[in-house]
Amino acid sequence: MTLPMAVLPVVVVLLLLASCSAKGVRERALGAVRLRGGDVSGALAALRAAAEAGPRDPDTWTLLGDAQFEAQRYEEADRSYRTALDLDRRQTRARRHLVQLALRRGRRPEAERLLREQAAQTPRDPDVQVALGNLLAARGDLGEAQAAFAAALARAPRHQAALYDSGRTLLRGGEVERSEAMFRRLARVAPRAPYAAYGLALVAAHRQQPEAACAALAEAVHLGLGDRRAVERDPELAAVRRAPCLGGALPAAAEGRR
Repeated sequence: MTLPMAVLPVVVVLLLLASCSAKGVRERALGAVRLRGGDVSGALAALRAAAEAGPRDPDTWTLLGDAQFEAQRYEEADRSYRTALDLDRRQTRARRHLVQLALRRGRRPEAERLLREQAAQTPRDPDVQVALGNLLAARGDLGEAQAAFAAALARAPRHQAALYDSGRTLLRGGEVERSEAMFRRLARVAPRAPYAAYGLALVAAHRQQPEAACAALAEAVHLGLGDRRAVERDPELAAVRRAPCLGGALPAAAEGRR
């Protein structure tokens, strides 16, 4: 059977498209393997070829953005992630990395917009609500931040980051009793987590109870708290900063565990 001459160009185009598509899939798979194996430069080469062969594939652009992000080519990563989202608004990883890039550049309103968009698309993801809550808390909107943490805990009642960040936000807002209740809840959920004890140390410091703050901080260090600088800089400990355990032994013990 002979195809009509008018049909032949269409067939040729379809065959070329199929060939490009197959190449794009191969290069994308190769790039993903190289990226997982730590070969960032090899991944970049393969994923650029994949994007050239299949420029309408959002997964390829997201992977290319991942490789560029790993290579610290942040401007290129930003463009790739935006291309992925333009092609498919469901590209969750692309949006999350765009949030990180926006925060890196100090573009908090853009980061907030992206997080709210992600929260609307994945309403059952508590991590997104926690990230949004922390962003809101950083700008001083404690009420909205607390609402975001509450939304996370409504879906994941044992979410440790949500419990801790909620406790700190409540303390910043002067809700000491609720803050203490949140940290005690964290201690019940994760009894070996140092940040439950550390949160209780912050509550004691807020109440200007240095002995209780020292005891809780010692427990946090015993459980693995090891960031001396963070302890020394934490503004919530200012009220008991001159207590002997905070100015000497405990920070040194914490440093020893780093």
